[in-house]
Amino acid sequence: MSQSTYNLEPPVGYHGGEYDCGFNDHISALATEDIPMGSVVVRAAGAHNKCKLPSTAAEVTDPGSVLGIAVFDSGHPQDANATVATYKAGSRVQILHVGRIRIRFEDVVNPGAALFVRFGGAGTKGALRGATDAAAAALAGANAYQGAGAGALGVVEISRRGV
Repeated sequence: MSQSTYNLEPPVGYHGGEYDCGFNDHISALATEDIPMGSVVVRAAGAHNKCKLPSTAAEVTDPGSVLGIAVFDSGHPQDANATVATYKAGSRVQILHVGRIRIRFEDVVNPGAALFVRFGGAGTKGALRGATDAAAAALAGANAYQGAGAGALGVVEISRRGV
């Protein structure tokens, strides 16, 4: 079947893509597990240069543990069947430490709202949401710069400095 409709403009953005070219501060760390791009990452235990997805509330709420959000990087090879671009275990993860980034939220998030990070339960670890539950914890130093509905693209403003 031939294509009968075409987009005249590129998409506004993509999950894990930087929102603007304002002051953005990046750090990097080695992934100890596969990490979906656009996920919140934390410091791996006992290593200053390694990161992983959060697995406990304490990792999310401890200011010294959260590194930032894994930025989309088209330079990493992906599986043909992958639905979300992923950093493979052992690869260098580019992490937004300070700045704004586009994220698909798990649920409805209002502009300026506090954000919560999934660390367990159903859903993707490291995913951001606007409401807490038993498997999500508050993320200090970040808020919704632009809100969005569940599964829709919004913007997160994060600053891990001084948190």
